[in-house]
Amino acid sequence: MSTQKPRVAVYCRVATADQFSLDRQRQSMLQFAKEKGYNDPVVYQDNGQKGTTLYRPAFEQLAGDMLSGQIQTVLIKDPSRISRDSFQFQEWLKKAKELGINVISQSGDIPDEMLQLINSIPPELREIISRDDEDGEDYEAD
Repeated sequence: MSTQKPRVAVYCRVATADQFSLDRQRQSMLQFAKEKGYNDPVVYQDNGQKGTTLYRPAFEQLAGDMLSGQIQTVLIKDPSRISRDSFQFQEWLKKAKELGINVISQSGDIPDEMLQLINSIPPELREIISRDDEDGEDYEAD
């Protein structure tokens, strides 16, 4: 019987092309992974990519690996690293859960209530709210 942990991914993103901030985030996340018992995570990182869109090279690669069953756990610094649009993040989180993927935030702010919230809002209203949120600034929080 194997005691190997499921394959884990670490996703890092910074909005401005800043290798120092990206490296710092990566090191923090690798330490977090180690503390959780994951010693060899696959790292996906986007440098200089805004959180207002999901069309980012490393994020798209992560999404493909999730869909193909290669990733079973995703570690993130906080939800804003995935998306600055809270509904977009919640939709992604819902899809990850449907795929059986565990998402763990270093900041600890992904309550199960997020999934209940996204499921309770009609799709038409989510679209309107998301459009209003598109003008939000993407600040950098290492």
